[in-house]
Order: sequence, then C-alpha cells, then structure tokens
Amino acid sequence: MYTDYNIGFIGAGKMALALATGLSHHINPDQIYAFSPSGKTFCSWKAIGARCSTDPSSLAVCNILVIAVKPHMFDVAIRPFTGWNKPLFVSVMAGLSIKHISSVVSSNRIVRIMTNTASAFGCACSVYAPGEKIGAGDDSTIQWFLNCVGSCEIISESNINGFTALAGSGPAYIYTILEGLADGGVLVGLSRAEATKFAAQMTMGAAKVALESGKHTGQLKDDVTSPAGTTMSGIQVLEKGGIRGVLIDAVQASANRAAELSGQGKNL
Repeated sequence: MYTDYNIGFIGAGKMALALATGLSHHINPDQIYAFSPSGKTFCSWKAIGARCSTDPSSLAVCNILVIAVKPHMFDVAIRPFTGWNKPLFVSVMAGLSIKHISSVVSSNRIVRIMTNTASAFGCACSVYAPGEKIGAGDDSTIQWFLNCVGSCEIISESNINGFTALAGSGPAYIYTILEGLADGGVLVGLSRAEATKFAAQMTMGAAKVALESGKHTGQLKDDVTSPAGTTMSGIQVLEKGGIRGVLIDAVQASANRAAELSGQGKNL
C-alpha cells in the first residue's frame, strides 16, 4: 500500500534530501517529488532519481507533503499549497507548532516530525507528534515513513524542541567530537584516515553497547576504566575541561533557539 505513495518535498535542502535518499531505498525514486522555486539543489535530487520542479502544482499527485523550509519562510512558501485536501502534511520545521501550521495550510492533517541527516543511511533517530485530528490511518502512514529511514517513536509536541536539541542537532555535536578525537589520533601518530575511521567505528560500537547492554552509561564507562590506567588519565582531562557541562549547555542553547524560532504567537 505505502509503496505506491507519491511523496513530495516543499523545500529541497539538506534535511529534505537526506529523507528522500533514505526513502528512495523503499519506494521507486520517481515517486519522490521535490519542489523548490530556485531549483539550485536539483542536481543532487536527480542523482537519486527524484522528480524535480519549480512548479508547485507538480506536487498535486502526492499523498504526503513534507514541509522542509526554513521556519521564517514557511508562511510564504506554503501559499501555493493552502487548502489542499489530499495530502498528509508532515512538518520537519523546528519551532513552528501544529496549531500555527494548520491555520496557515487550512488542513487538520498535520504531523510534526523531527529527525536527522542519518536518514540518508537508514539509521536516523526520529520522533513524531500527530495533530489532534490525525486518525489511525495517518498515524500508521507516518510510522511507515519514518521507519523507512531509521527508528521512530511518538512524542508529545511539547517535547519536540528538546528532541530537536538533543537528537536533531546531535549528529553535529558528535561530528565535532569525532573530529577532535581524530585530531588526537593524528597527534599520537595515526594517519588522518586511520584516526577518523577508528574514532567513528569506536563511536558506533559504544553506541550499540549503550543501546543494547541495559547498563547505565556511567557503569559502561567504569567497565572500560582501570585503576591508574590510560583511560582514567584521559577521563581526568575531559572532566577538567568541563565536558559534561559543555554538552549540557549545548543542548540547552539549541532548545532555546528552537523555542525562539517559534516566534510570537506561534509557540506551543
């Protein structure tokens, strides 16, 4: 059933492309439609086999419309689609509430999602918050959609900003940490390619253990740490640098920014 769906993207930026790339492994790529007035990114979309157009009417055949524009551009970008009754509207925009989106789009079939760029590789961590009028059919549709690009869970809309700050923006935090670890590897004699590969593989392994072992992360850290050993020497430096506080502050700052993007009268 779902594999027959046409899926359109209003906005053709990086997040939209990541979702489309992941979906292209589960549906025929020519069932994916990208709309952008400028068409600047269409080369990347055509590379995955998607249909591209600067004409908004090209999305009229779509069962799902993903709104993937910058929040401050939404009110203008959505005008050609106002009043469309056929599609399920899926917002990947940070900050804008279902209430506001629904009032502008003139549709009650609104779902907010938040995911990350790992969607392109089928391993994203995603959540969705359905609007009040979303029925069982649309709920199943959005679960299928997000499971195509990784894992998903339902969440209250009031927690979307928190998830955005942690798992939506989180890959960038991890890439920054990976880059630092790789720099350290180069400092102690590894090649750049080796250091990057080892750091990334180590991170993937640690994440798998954290998800599947059932142990608290503090216990997992202790499992690696021997008295007077090499790991404790490194942990001491991290703690002196305030790594916990820095990461906590980063998540809080991101959440605050997501709240700011809501704008006056558009917040939850």
